[in-house]
Amino acid sequence: MSFFTVRFKNNKVILLDQRLLPEKERYLELRTYQEVAKAIEEMAVRGAPLIGICAGFGLALAGLALRKIKDPEKWWKEFEKAFARLAG
Repeated sequence: MSFFTVRFKNNKVILLDQRLLPEKERYLELRTYQEVAKAIEEMAVRGAPLIGICAGFGLALAGLALRKIKDPEKWWKEFEKAFARLAG
Protein backbone atom coordinates (compact mmCIF):
# COMPACT_ATOMS: atom_id res chain seq x y z
CA MET A 1 0.00 0.00 0.00
CA SER A 2 1.30 3.44 -0.92
CA PHE A 3 0.34 6.67 0.80
CA PHE A 4 1.41 10.31 1.05
CA THR A 5 1.18 12.82 3.86
CA VAL A 6 0.37 16.03 1.97
CA ARG A 7 -0.08 17.28 -1.58
CA PHE A 8 -1.11 20.53 -3.21
CA LYS A 9 -3.27 19.66 -6.20
CA ASN A 10 -6.03 21.47 -8.10
CA ASN A 11 -5.94 24.40 -5.66
CA LYS A 12 -6.51 22.11 -2.67
CA VAL A 13 -4.35 20.78 0.12
CA ILE A 14 -4.84 17.03 0.34
CA LEU A 15 -3.70 15.91 3.76
CA LEU A 16 -3.44 12.51 5.43
CA ASP A 17 -5.53 12.72 8.61
CA GLN A 18 -2.98 11.49 11.13
CA ARG A 19 -5.54 11.28 13.94
CA LEU A 20 -6.87 8.07 12.41
CA LEU A 21 -3.56 6.28 11.98
CA PRO A 22 -2.78 3.42 12.02
CA GLU A 23 -6.34 2.05 11.80
CA LYS A 24 -7.53 4.13 8.83
CA GLU A 25 -6.05 5.98 5.89
CA ARG A 26 -8.25 9.00 5.21
CA TYR A 27 -7.39 12.21 3.39
CA LEU A 28 -8.80 15.66 4.06
CA GLU A 29 -9.37 18.01 1.12
CA LEU A 30 -8.78 21.54 2.34
CA ARG A 31 -9.82 24.43 0.13
CA THR A 32 -9.11 27.47 2.33
CA TYR A 33 -6.36 28.64 4.62
CA GLN A 34 -8.90 28.57 7.45
CA GLU A 35 -9.46 24.84 6.88
CA VAL A 36 -5.70 24.26 6.90
CA ALA A 37 -5.34 26.19 10.17
CA LYS A 38 -8.16 24.15 11.73
CA ALA A 39 -6.53 20.87 10.63
CA ILE A 40 -3.27 21.98 12.27
CA GLU A 41 -5.06 23.04 15.47
CA GLU A 42 -7.01 19.79 15.66
CA MET A 43 -3.78 17.81 15.18
CA ALA A 44 -4.80 16.18 11.91
CA VAL A 45 -1.21 16.99 10.96
CA ARG A 46 1.69 16.38 13.34
CA GLY A 47 5.37 17.14 13.41
CA ALA A 48 7.01 20.53 13.02
CA PRO A 49 8.30 20.04 9.46
CA LEU A 50 4.93 18.85 8.14
CA ILE A 51 3.07 21.58 10.03
CA GLY A 52 5.34 24.15 8.35
CA ILE A 53 4.70 22.66 4.92
CA CYS A 54 0.94 22.69 5.51
CA ALA A 55 1.07 26.29 6.72
CA GLY A 56 2.96 27.23 3.55
CA PHE A 57 0.33 25.51 1.43
CA GLY A 58 -2.30 27.40 3.45
CA LEU A 59 -0.62 30.66 2.49
CA ALA A 60 -0.72 29.56 -1.15
CA LEU A 61 -4.48 29.03 -0.78
CA ALA A 62 -4.79 32.48 0.77
CA GLY A 63 -2.89 34.00 -2.15
CA LEU A 64 -5.21 32.28 -4.60
CA ALA A 65 -8.27 33.52 -2.73
CA LEU A 66 -6.95 37.09 -2.77
CA ARG A 67 -6.21 37.22 -6.52
CA LYS A 68 -9.08 39.59 -7.24
CA ILE A 69 -7.86 42.28 -4.85
CA LYS A 70 -6.06 44.90 -6.96
CA ASP A 71 -5.04 47.31 -4.18
CA PRO A 72 -1.62 46.13 -2.91
CA GLU A 73 -2.14 47.54 0.59
CA LYS A 74 -5.51 45.81 0.99
CA TRP A 75 -4.06 42.58 -0.44
CA TRP A 76 -1.16 42.67 2.00
CA LYS A 77 -3.47 43.38 4.96
CA GLU A 78 -5.63 40.36 4.09
CA PHE A 79 -2.57 38.17 3.50
CA GLU A 80 -1.20 39.15 6.91
CA LYS A 81 -4.48 37.98 8.46
CA ALA A 82 -3.99 34.60 6.83
CA PHE A 83 -0.38 34.47 8.01
CA ALA A 84 -1.40 35.29 11.59
CA ARG A 85 -4.10 32.61 11.55
CA LEU A 86 -1.72 29.96 10.25
CA ALA A 87 1.04 30.99 12.65
CA GLY A 88 -1.32 30.17 15.51
